[in-house]
Amino acid sequence: MGQPISGEAHLPVVESFGLATALLIQTSGAASNPQLIFSHWSIIDMDPVFNPQTELEREDFGERVHEHNYVRRYIEAVRKRKGLSRDEKIVVHPEKTRTLKRYDAG
Repeated sequence: MGQPISGEAHLPVVESFGLATALLIQTSGAASNPQLIFSHWSIIDMDPVFNPQTELEREDFGERVHEHNYVRRYIEAVRKRKGLSRDEKIVVHPEKTRTLKRYDAG
C-alpha cells in the first residue's frame, strides 16, 4: 500500500453530495471515503431569481443568464433532491408536439 494522501478544500455543501461516490469511481476504489467537516457559513452575493429586464442588462448578462448563476443551480439541485416543485418546463405528451406529416412546399 502507498502513503495516504490528504487534501483540504472548501466547497459548498450542495457540491459535496456524491463526492464520496465520485471519488471511489475515479480512483477505482483505491480512495477511501472522504472526511467532510463543516467549516463556516458565507453569504453568496448573487441573486438567484435575476432576470435581465433592460436592454443594457441583456447586453451585459446575455439572454441565458441562468446558465452562469450557480446560486440558482444550487437551489434547483436542493429542490430536486427534496422532491419540491421547480421551474422546469416538462413536456407531458411529447408525441403530440411532433409534426408527423410532411408538407410539400410546391
